[in-house]
Amino acid sequence: MNLAVSAAAADPVQRPPHAAWFGGLGGAYSHVDLKQSMIGVSDPTSVYKDGVLVATGTAGGPVVPFGLSEANFAPQGQVGYFAHFPGSSLLWGIKLTYQYDNADVDRRELIPQAGQFTPVGGSPDSFTGNVVIGSSRTRVSHQLTLFPFIGQSFGQGFVYGGGGPMLLNVETDIRNAIGFADINGQHTDITGAPLNFSSNDWVWGGGFQLGVAYFLSDLWFIDINYTWARTLQPSNGYSDQFTSSFVQSGSTIMTEGGANLYVSDRLTTQSVAISINRAF
Repeated sequence: MNLAVSAAAADPVQRPPHAAWFGGLGGAYSHVDLKQSMIGVSDPTSVYKDGVLVATGTAGGPVVPFGLSEANFAPQGQVGYFAHFPGSSLLWGIKLTYQYDNADVDRRELIPQAGQFTPVGGSPDSFTGNVVIGSSRTRVSHQLTLFPFIGQSFGQGFVYGGGGPMLLNVETDIRNAIGFADINGQHTDITGAPLNFSSNDWVWGGGFQLGVAYFLSDLWFIDINYTWARTLQPSNGYSDQFTSSFVQSGSTIMTEGGANLYVSDRLTTQSVAISINRAF
């Protein structure tokens, strides 16, 4: 009888279990890196003097790159499943993770412009200018990853690695954009009242994760992991019509046309996370 009890004590319940569903909550130290480029382009713009068309013109500019990063605490939750291969310490699984990154970057932007205008009945002439953006804000809120993984169990846990798709919620808010042109030595507001643009998109990407799970009991375990993910680089286009007027040398000058702004974002997220999980 004593020998049977001793043998049972020396043979603890297998940790981790052979297979289990699991779910958990935790948090991550998250680092979000934004690489953004902007370009401003105008539709053909008409210039009127005292109500009479006197010139037309267009403008565009080189791509302006920009980079900024932010790090903060990001709460997260995860659900998943793992199972050992028959007769092996190797295992496979899949994990769905939600993370609230709450990264927010904001800055003022200056986009150079170059173009040409053609007086009615005259020859084209060139000019330079810029687009002034009072506030260009990018916010990264919700992150979803779905990572299949493979692993190797040991004692009371397992190590694992995997990768797969990511879905990231990105909000862009551009405020107080004004286009200026330097014509005949004068710095002139061409687009008039400030223009505002905004968008809220879910952007696809991909990444990988490396981690370790350590079982505290038959059901509860701690998961510690590192995740790297990057979005694709889609481009959003924003357009609006403008009208501007001012008085010059006693004459009323009016401009009207279309303003276009193209913004391309690439976001890279890195996080180190810890969570407490329960197996089912």
